Amino acid sequence: MTASYLSTLLIVSSCDASLLHRGFIGEGESTCPMLAIAGGKGGCGKTTTALGLARALADRGYEPLLVDGDCDMPDIHTLAGIERTYGVDSLADGTALGAAVQPWPANPGVSLLTAGRPAKTDVALRRVIDWPGPVLVDSPAGVGPDATRPLRHAEATLGLSTDEPECREDTRQTLSVARELDAPPLGVVLRGQRGSADSESDTVGRTPVLETVDTVTSPLDHHRLGRTWDSLVDSLWHTPHRHRGGISR
Repeated sequence: MTASYLSTLLIVSSCDASLLHRGFIGEGESTCPMLAIAGGKGGCGKTTTALGLARALADRGYEPLLVDGDCDMPDIHTLAGIERTYGVDSLADGTALGAAVQPWPANPGVSLLTAGRPAKTDVALRRVIDWPGPVLVDSPAGVGPDATRPLRHAEATLGLSTDEPECREDTRQTLSVARELDAPPLGVVLRGQRGSADSESDTVGRTPVLETVDTVTSPLDHHRLGRTWDSLVDSLWHTPHRHRGGISR
């Protein structure tokens, strides 16, 4: 989708376009917004994409926090190789933010807040506003109460979908709800076979497809997917290449 990436950005709705134009987070901003990673169905790549974006942000010198907001199907701790410490519950119960999170051992600079109970998630998401870097939330799939909870706290949403028609429709519904909750979608990452008719469509509902990625084994170790996450971070956050040790263009 690289060749059509810029053209797809032109058809995003006016509200979404303003976010993309000014950058989701700009250079020098003191407050880092929260991005919900959302999709219509489980298994569309939300958790892997959230981890990939967090790693790309850390590579650029930021201090991202990734929150596992999917209490029923938590997976961040498994993919990151850490213990599920119910960080969401701990934070909601009064533990200091820095003490409730865990580092991602394989990727220094990324902090992780493991999933807890749904009833604790609202309080925890209110408290992560104090985090000094970008906050990503791996959200539950669908449009139910648990799925919409992170959308009520986020400033924007990134959609994930497979190229299956049913999944695309479910993701369209999720992103429609995100707009209603003032977390406008910035775009969709579509997982499917490159070149297929469904994967060539440049929107999911009103939302542009920013990237189409293949299904691969060991996605966190896949170089092409790594470049995709780098591209998304540079585009959505409108950042120069701000690697550790300084800022360079």
